[in-house]
Amino acid sequence: MDTNTMMRRRNARVIEQLLGELEAKRYDSALVERILAAPGAFPQLLRACFLAQDRELDAARADVDRALECGGGNPVVAFAAGLILYTTGDEQRALDQLARAAELSPNAAKQARKHGAAMASEQADAHGHDRERLEQAKRMLLKALAHYTGPKPV
Repeated sequence: MDTNTMMRRRNARVIEQLLGELEAKRYDSALVERILAAPGAFPQLLRACFLAQDRELDAARADVDRALECGGGNPVVAFAAGLILYTTGDEQRALDQLARAAELSPNAAKQARKHGAAMASEQADAHGHDRERLEQAKRMLLKALAHYTGPKPV
């Protein structure tokens, strides 16, 4: 068995353990803390998802912030962070993260544009605002897409 296969299996076990803890709402267990102590944004974002579902919004936003500190250059991290931030009510930061994802990857740009426009539309409808935010989100995301010249996405 090669090293990559062994690492994938180990990572799968760790994620399975993490999911077990999070599903049981043991967000701060010793196992969760040990897993989150290792560098990496994805476990942090995973916990943020569970926290947001349980309406622990400040804690979810804090996890997103920590994830962005170590993985903000990854389009998947930026995109997921945007979705999580939106569910916590942090709409502007959510749109900013979707724009960041669009800047980082042409694959993320299409999804970011779609979700950003939908979020802005929902936000305007839910809060009685005019369509200015929708247009702002569209312009921001389209600009990011038009100016993307980075490497092939991961």
